[in-house]
Amino acid sequence: MKQVIFLCIAVILLSGCFRHDRAQAIAVLKDFSDEKGAQEKAAKAEIKKFNALSADVRGAKLSLGSSVEEISSLYGAPTLIKDINEPPGSKILIFIEPFKYFSGKRVRLYFDKNNKLIKYEYTPH
Repeated sequence: MKQVIFLCIAVILLSGCFRHDRAQAIAVLKDFSDEKGAQEKAAKAEIKKFNALSADVRGAKLSLGSSVEEISSLYGAPTLIKDINEPPGSKILIFIEPFKYFSGKRVRLYFDKNNKLIKYEYTPH
């Protein structure tokens, strides 16, 4: 009989240990963990695209005359787009090694006013 009473008291006391707000906190932590996995996957994809671009630039495999759209579809969005005036309407797409913005490698792609690739360079900072 004492065991039954003790068991009932234990169940009543321990039933308050798992509350709904704690379940929500656990769900938030799980979502955060899932999101972190997605972020890591996206980061790896960005690194892979940059490495492909830098290899193509170093190997002189980029086709002069390629459009901004063609380059972006192959290698992703640039870190920075800089408009320049020589010649008028030109721009530079600057790709910086992901997560190494101050010390990483850089690729500069120069486009004319018609958004066609006219020159490229690699800097191995």
